[in-house]
Amino acid sequence: MNANFTDLDNRLSGVESALGDGWRYKTIDCAADSNALMTALNAGFNNIKISGECTAGDIYMENQQLRLRSSDPSNPGSIKLAANTPSILFIRNGYLRLDDLTLAGAKVGEQEAVVYLDTHSFGRLNNITIDCAGGDNGLFIRASSVRLDNTTIGSNCVNDPVQLADGAYLRVNAGNTITNHGSRVEGAAILAVRNSSVDVRGDNNQIINNSSTEDSYAIALYHNSSMRTRAAGSGKTAAIVKGIIDISASSSASLQAFTWQPDNASNKGLFTQVSSSLHINGLNLSGATIEAIENSTVVIDGGSHTDTKLEFFDGAVGILENGVQFDSTSSVEVGRHSSVSLHDGSDIAGAVSMYTFAGGFMDDSSSVTGTVTCNAKVAEFWDDGEKKDLCPN
Repeated sequence: MNANFTDLDNRLSGVESALGDGWRYKTIDCAADSNALMTALNAGFNNIKISGECTAGDIYMENQQLRLRSSDPSNPGSIKLAANTPSILFIRNGYLRLDDLTLAGAKVGEQEAVVYLDTHSFGRLNNITIDCAGGDNGLFIRASSVRLDNTTIGSNCVNDPVQLADGAYLRVNAGNTITNHGSRVEGAAILAVRNSSVDVRGDNNQIINNSSTEDSYAIALYHNSSMRTRAAGSGKTAAIVKGIIDISASSSASLQAFTWQPDNASNKGLFTQVSSSLHINGLNLSGATIEAIENSTVVIDGGSHTDTKLEFFDGAVGILENGVQFDSTSSVEVGRHSSVSLHDGSDIAGAVSMYTFAGGFMDDSSSVTGTVTCNAKVAEFWDDGEKKDLCPN
């Protein structure tokens, strides 16, 4: 997975030089003429500085490059979608760069996305604000790669503010805020499906579920998709994530250097299901539910956790290592052909419940100091090959 991330990021970083120049420059004032952007594009200009508020029709470009930016970064220009237009920017097999702009959609309930990159496109958004204005998605990436810096996405989006599909790659670099305010059931601030990848590698990012809709998420990874977070430097936080993280259908997440919080709807889960995996490294969780079901695996690597519930069912495996500590307000449930193991000085001080065909293991340096309840005679807990009386038959 790391090699794929590196390859995609190198391709994205090198695309500007690979394209050569090929630019036709223009400065426009939409305060004087709201249609100036469309006029410039129709005349063949593709590197345009903008001031004022432009009204745009459907901007569709294929096998081309386009750069739009504010003529004064301290006073961002804006582009407003004209009525009855499906998207502001649709790029296919091309390159898009946006700097210091506000983009707002207008076709309520029907637009595909404010920005849509399709089929081997590359995009870079820097200091951009995307307002769906009642439309569906803010940013849709299909079989393409995008980098975000200091960008805000999610205001007034009905569906997922950022959606990736069909091998898409998203690099969330630094200072970005992505918020799900939408009304779609199982909607997410970031939704990645069908072999897509999310790489949060900067700092000071926020990924938030602020939807009141039941079963809505901060992050959802489906159908062999993946995500990782990592710090940009010592002591830095890659992201604050508020809301459910849902990982399903052979997907995976490797999470470090981030802070997790429940969202406004009190959704508290990090859920892993259907042959998926979650690796949590060095975090301190509070008030969380970590669930693995249907042949999935959760590895918790270090950290001190309070009021946190672990649940492993239907062939799931939980691995606690490198001194993981769960306090007395936490709990662990293991059942239905599942197991939990403790390594390298890990300890569970809260209640442990073992169910039918459950199993457990701990090495000599680890311990279970909480109360263990065994709800089936076949439940067993082992310590370095010796059966313990934690679950007597």
